[in-house]
Amino acid sequence: MKLKALSLGAALGFVFAVVPSCGTPTTTCGPNNCTGCCNAGACVTADKLTDATCGSAGNACSNCAASQQTCNMTTKSCIGSNVTGGGTSGTGGGSSGTGGGNTAGSGTGGGTANGGGTATGGGSATRQPCDILTNPTCPAGSECVLNGVNGSAGTCIPGACSVLAQNCTAPNTKCMVIPVGDGGVERVCTPFTLGDGGTADNAACQQSIPDSCQRGAQCVGLSGGGTPTCRRFCGPLNMCGAGSECNFGVQFAAVQGGASELHLICSQVTACNPFDQSPCQASEACQLGGSGMPICLPAGMVMGGGTCTTSAFCARGLQCVAAAAGGQSGVCRAFCNVDGGMPSCAAGMCQNNMGTGVGTCSM
Repeated sequence: MKLKALSLGAALGFVFAVVPSCGTPTTTCGPNNCTGCCNAGACVTADKLTDATCGSAGNACSNCAASQQTCNMTTKSCIGSNVTGGGTSGTGGGSSGTGGGNTAGSGTGGGTANGGGTATGGGSATRQPCDILTNPTCPAGSECVLNGVNGSAGTCIPGACSVLAQNCTAPNTKCMVIPVGDGGVERVCTPFTLGDGGTADNAACQQSIPDSCQRGAQCVGLSGGGTPTCRRFCGPLNMCGAGSECNFGVQFAAVQGGASELHLICSQVTACNPFDQSPCQASEACQLGGSGMPICLPAGMVMGGGTCTTSAFCARGLQCVAAAAGGQSGVCRAFCNVDGGMPSCAAGMCQNNMGTGVGTCSM
């Protein structure tokens, strides 16, 4: 299985091309001579199944695409259902933070992987809206997956397991996001014997399916270069370890325009000084992370006074501050010294941001 990274902004993409074709026709296609499914007298072998010809054990092929479903190449059955609510996975890059509307990372994703996985569950589930922050619970058989990079809204996407809950029931398995034969991706339980003895978070790893990363983490390589590392899936109830923030969105995708899933992962952070923005690079901004600690994050383009939903929108030297208590939008405001020193506010008052001791100007 050869996979290639897509460069979709801050997206991690798997490219897995499949050219569907039918098997050799027979006049007596059935369980005795066909491990796939029968289509107009011809056996579509198990390795040639598509969304339009899906099935096993010599039964008649099912057309999953006709009902907006996909063929699970492991179970050889249709999964998913007509969308009844919510949005779709984002196709751009970036990330969405989980801390108080203040953090959002970005970067470029990518990488390669080889291997295969085995699903241990799944089934169909109705897709419905969810929110990774306020309403992350989904019906059994699905998980809340982010719709895009600029907010916490998501959609309950069917899958064989949850990368956050790691709810695989078979012994020595873990849940991963892997490419499947129809050009999309799935969350499946893959054989895994290392458990908590696997490669630690943020340590170098070899991309494969399964990889060597501990249960709950996956080996991620960035298209910008560098060594692939084990990154832990994270969310409001799945926090990152010391020195890491849940502020990096990775989009697992197959062919461009195909089914994809955008998940949050932990990333290592660099502490910084919000007043002089050191030691962040010119393309980065020192902003308050989800833990309230100033860290280097990719800088946005919105200037002071502009509207934001996370600090990913705000330019260097600015923080996204909630416009009203409990609100979902905010305003990019300049940093200031709450002790009365420099920098001070050109207008408005210097207010202690979230009790962190780091001030932001009220105007």
